[in-house]
Amino acid sequence: NAGDDGSAATSNPFEVQIVDNFVEVTGIDFADTGLEPTPGQGEDKNKYTYTIPKVDKDIDFNLGSARILPANATANLTQNRVQWTSTPGSSIDAEIATLNNNVLKVPGYTTGGTVTLTARVADGLGEKQDYVATLTLTIPHGTGQKPVTPGTGDTTGSGTSSASEEANTFDLPQPSED
Repeated sequence: NAGDDGSAATSNPFEVQIVDNFVEVTGIDFADTGLEPTPGQGEDKNKYTYTIPKVDKDIDFNLGSARILPANATANLTQNRVQWTSTPGSSIDAEIATLNNNVLKVPGYTTGGTVTLTARVADGLGEKQDYVATLTLTIPHGTGQKPVTPGTGDTTGSGTSSASEEANTFDLPQPSED
């Protein structure tokens, strides 16, 4: 039956409308990580920088606690996670910091330096388009004590001792069996 207004009648009263509710990632919230980086501006908005004020003991920064912004971004994805890696073409000197399972560890005895990490949110900008940002940390020289490798007096971790350390070692006499 045609309607009086000239429209065609349909036997299916349901109309399907596809709506794209995808919300792309625009940034990273570091509130739960222990860091308070400053985002860049304009074209550099995905470049975050932070200077750690002081290192006097081992510090762990759980970058896995970073959240995507806005909070409803990528709501249709199964993983709303930020994956952290050292920036391609660079490495992290273990005397400055280490990155393992999204946890950045800065030893209290760090030599200090700059570490640049890459954050990636899979499909954060759309299908097969990842959101990518960088985090550059300036780490001051640590004032903490470097641990001694047991049995060597070695603080380099190499397991070797210097001649002066060896000169200060001696064998204790064994107790007699009398």
